[in-house]
Order: sequence, then C-alpha cells, then structure tokens
Amino acid sequence: MLSLVLIVAALALSLLLTMLHPVTFVSAFLSLSPGGMDQMAISQKKYMRNFPS
Repeated sequence: MLSLVLIVAALALSLLLTMLHPVTFVSAFLSLSPGGMDQMAISQKKYMRNFPS
C-alpha cells in the first residue's frame, strides 16, 4: 500500500513541477519517483538498452 502512495505522490508532484517549471513530465516523474534516475541507469546497463534521453 505504501508503494502505491509513493507512486501517486510522485505522479502528482511531477504534474505540479511541469506546471511550474519548463521540464517534461517524464523527466519530472523519473526524478521524483522512488528509485528514479539511478534505477533507470542501472536498468540500461543491465539490459543494454538504449533509452531515449
């Protein structure tokens, strides 16, 4: 249940951040989500995928 609350809070704060600053929703969500950008970098290295930047 706590995980769901964290994800919903990250979504809401991401939306607010995109309204206040010129950042994309994806960038805002990944920076605020639990295990955000660092986990994406680890996943990219692990699976050797080219994620769009």
